[in-house]
Amino acid sequence: MDSKRFDYAEREADVEESLYKKFIHLKPYDVLIVADDNALRFAISRKDTLFARMQIVFLGVNNIKLAMAQNDDPRIVGVIEKRSADDTLELARRLFPKSGPITVIADDTRTGRLNRLQVERMLEKRPEIGHVDFLSLGKHTYDSLFERLRTLPAETPVYISNPSRDYMGHSLEFNEFLGRLRQVFNGPLFVTQDHGIGQGVLGGKIVSHFEQGRAAASLAARILNGSAPSALRVISESPNVYRFDFGELERLGIPLDKLPPNSIVANRPSSILDEHAHWVFGAAAACAIQLSLILFLMKILALRRRAARELREAADLAEAANHAKSAFLSNMSHELRTPLNSIIGFSDLIRNQVMGPIANVKYLEFAGDINSSGLHLLNLVNGILDLSKIEVGKMTLSENKIDIGNLVADCLTIVDPLAKAAGVAIHRDILPDIRLRADETKIKQILINLLSNAVKFTEPGGRITLSSGFDIAGRFQIKVRDTGIGMTEDEIAISMTVFGQVEDHLTKTREGTGLGLPLARKLTELHDGQLVITSKKSEGTVVTVSLPGNRVAPREVRAA
Repeated sequence: MDSKRFDYAEREADVEESLYKKFIHLKPYDVLIVADDNALRFAISRKDTLFARMQIVFLGVNNIKLAMAQNDDPRIVGVIEKRSADDTLELARRLFPKSGPITVIADDTRTGRLNRLQVERMLEKRPEIGHVDFLSLGKHTYDSLFERLRTLPAETPVYISNPSRDYMGHSLEFNEFLGRLRQVFNGPLFVTQDHGIGQGVLGGKIVSHFEQGRAAASLAARILNGSAPSALRVISESPNVYRFDFGELERLGIPLDKLPPNSIVANRPSSILDEHAHWVFGAAAACAIQLSLILFLMKILALRRRAARELREAADLAEAANHAKSAFLSNMSHELRTPLNSIIGFSDLIRNQVMGPIANVKYLEFAGDINSSGLHLLNLVNGILDLSKIEVGKMTLSENKIDIGNLVADCLTIVDPLAKAAGVAIHRDILPDIRLRADETKIKQILINLLSNAVKFTEPGGRITLSSGFDIAGRFQIKVRDTGIGMTEDEIAISMTVFGQVEDHLTKTREGTGLGLPLARKLTELHDGQLVITSKKSEGTVVTVSLPGNRVAPREVRAA
């Protein structure tokens, strides 16, 4: 709100009317940022009308009392603008310790009087700064002031506070005042506003409008992110910065290490790096990227060579393991099956008392247990051998045209006694006259495993349904559906692993090797098919065997 170059009352009315017309058509702002004292007063006087519901953030306010009073207003917060005359004068004394009194130029405007009062109060608290001479434009014309400055020793620090109006009411712009001053005085000039640096002013601790804006923007951002202004406090320490002109530092013989930390040095001659930093850093970045890429590719090549070597070694080990496995299977087939068949055969003779009656009934029970255990172990060995043969690719199919109806009947002949003993009913719904091109023994093995599994995990009074049909893709499907205990997704995954058995309070008493489902899946895949299990806990399980449509043999047409 530019009220310094225009009449405040007239400008105030124009701004209010303009904003009023604007807010009629626009959604109210979330945050209003105002700069300078009059702008803050304008916002405060209209905070409940024109700026109702808006949060207000101020900056550039020199009236410290007015600014600090806003800590009592829950909707207003901001940052004070205060000149750092104390730090600037202390720096002038430190840089020129052997000079006489520091000269301060001020005028008799309201701001000039306030700044002089600020310096006088500061000197009472900081005696180390020493004596200060005030040259007041309230008592001098510009001409008499410049004549007075002409007489100062060249090493005298001069602090330009407010030179805007002289005793006769004449005004000079700062740059015009500075030009005339330099004609009569060649010593160090200090300021606390960002004026004249690069035009003959050495520098000082400067009121930074950039830092004022940064501080106000930070407050506004916190409000927009949910913080209430009432939870924030007015920033009472003006965020000023030390700023100097490089040319004046060199002319006056002041080394850079004498300046306060984090000082900004303007107009420093630029090096090639300064002038072309983006090219230099760009080229360095490009070289670094290329070097990194080369190193990365070299590492990748080394890793690939090592991986290839390890792969060859692993392949050799796998081939050796495969030969060892084949030899083991061959020995196992002879070493285990032969004595098992003997155990099963002799125990069956004893159990059936072929050679005569046995007086002690317990011996008959023992013979039955031996026979059952032998059969169980033989089934386990056969299952392991079958899985191993499939894995090493040594199991082949003996394919023929088989009638599914007859095959299902053979399977049920074997499983029905088990189902009746368990109190489970088996129902069949098989499409008639379907012939498959498949290995009859392997398909029987699949169905018997699935039916036996269903019987094992179905409670007495339950039901098993064996059905067949075609899916929309033309695949022939055989489904075994039970009303048993069912499985979760995790339990299905376990059941499909070799020796994987789902154990809980319902299944832990049921016998099983954990080979039935994995073997059924492998045999299905040998027929280019797929075995899928769907199940829900306590609601039963459906196992679907899907075989490609090309395995269904075309129906034979007989001549009449």
